[in-house]
Amino acid sequence: MEEILRDCKVSGLLQAALDKEAKAGPLRPLKESNNQEFAVSPSQRNQVVHWLLCLNTSLHFYPETFALAVSTLDRFLATVKAQPKYLKCIAVGCLFLAAKVEEEAEMVPRARRLARVSACGLSPAEVLRMERTILVKLGWDLHVPTALRFLHIFLQAVSLACPTMSSKCTTMLGLLTRHLETCLSWHTLAASRPATLALALLSLQLEGLGQQGWLGLTAPLQTRAKVQTLSATVYLLDIWEEVLAKSIITPGRCVSVLRRSLRLMEVPLSGISALLTKTCCVPR
Repeated sequence: MEEILRDCKVSGLLQAALDKEAKAGPLRPLKESNNQEFAVSPSQRNQVVHWLLCLNTSLHFYPETFALAVSTLDRFLATVKAQPKYLKCIAVGCLFLAAKVEEEAEMVPRARRLARVSACGLSPAEVLRMERTILVKLGWDLHVPTALRFLHIFLQAVSLACPTMSSKCTTMLGLLTRHLETCLSWHTLAASRPATLALALLSLQLEGLGQQGWLGLTAPLQTRAKVQTLSATVYLLDIWEEVLAKSIITPGRCVSVLRRSLRLMEVPLSGISALLTKTCCVPR
């Protein structure tokens, strides 16, 4: 993997994505407010993202469109103190912008159709005004790498470093994309670094499938992306608890996988015990 990251085109793609991620900076996480009428809460954000995923699916948009729409929404909410009553309208504006970036021109609906299909309560003119407001607040820059973008790059690197896994990587991309869409509906994970979230998903999937040498594939990526061990570990555990226990491997198998993963990632034994105690309960 080190050789791939030194010499391959993937190295340039990864570095470009990391540079853009660093330039965008970390998201300011949403906080619960005593006055839910004047500030969007994490739970309200999660609900509208789930609704946005349904809308993205009904319009037959790419997963990349959904990922960019969520990224744009979170960046906007971190910049502007929005009222919950406008949340769906903002989300529709973000999806409209994301579609213009990611979709083929013929797939991008007119503002009138988007307003009608989404039932967001906006007129076509208001959709366009919301679109412009979002662009202005974000400095007209929507080209921020998403976790899905990093997932594509990481899987491409794994496929090149281990050619026997090429077919598995194709299958994993579809599976991990669905898991990622679910993760993005959870504000705690969506507020993390996109590279961290993507690498944690990939690491857990490779180990869960019993892939030999999985750490040799992911550790160089972790180093290159400057993802701290503890950070990656916490997200591995959080993702397992909240999203993946029912869909990748059985809970009993998952406990064994996580214990080995944490040990290989050089987490102290006391830390392993504490983290497993925290998360190895019945998934919610």
